[in-house]
Amino acid sequence: MTELQTAHWLGLDSSHLSPIDDHHGLMQPTKQAWLAMVEAAANDGLTLNLVSSYRSFGRQQVIWDNKFNGHRPVLDDHNVPVAMAQLTELEKILAIMRFSALPGTSRHHWGTDLDVYSKPLQQQPLQLVASEYQSGGPQFQTHQWLQQRAHEFDFFFPYSDDLGGVACEPWHLSHRPMAEKVESMRQPEAILDAIVNANVAGQKTIAANFDTLFARFVSPISRLR
Repeated sequence: MTELQTAHWLGLDSSHLSPIDDHHGLMQPTKQAWLAMVEAAANDGLTLNLVSSYRSFGRQQVIWDNKFNGHRPVLDDHNVPVAMAQLTELEKILAIMRFSALPGTSRHHWGTDLDVYSKPLQQQPLQLVASEYQSGGPQFQTHQWLQQRAHEFDFFFPYSDDLGGVACEPWHLSHRPMAEKVESMRQPEAILDAIVNANVAGQKTIAANFDTLFARFVSPISRLR
């Protein structure tokens, strides 16, 4: 396995990944765990599919910049579009970070995290909102199975609880052994340098408030299964 470097966990280098298909890649141990879990689910009559796995810094920046600049909608906790043009830069950043990570801070950069659904259960386009995974939602069966079985493959839900920063993400799984290894390497200073060097939208306000943003939206996760 490729020795992890700063560029890997920042999403600037994907050479540490093993491809799953034309669209998805994960670190090799995470890939093996994912494929084993897919097989177990299939044995129980459930098809598991990836919505997303690895996401590069550049891709995360496109999402971020478009939201910050008003080219892509930002939703509030009630799935209502936020009037971004009326907000200060800091207010925009806080609104975006509720559901989208700052480039350089996304766990999807690591190759250890994935968003999961069951395509056969989804009759309408997937929105990736919590209600889809709750009782009565099309992905409720998926979430129930994952809650019962994902831990057997060393996966956990890092955003199972609302800790005051990132909203609940019942579709998001993290492969604990590899994610904890990457997390121990993470350096806030390197993240901020990457944000500034890439000219991420709102970078001056991000830099001025970085410690607070990191403490609220990046560090806290739900560590239980």
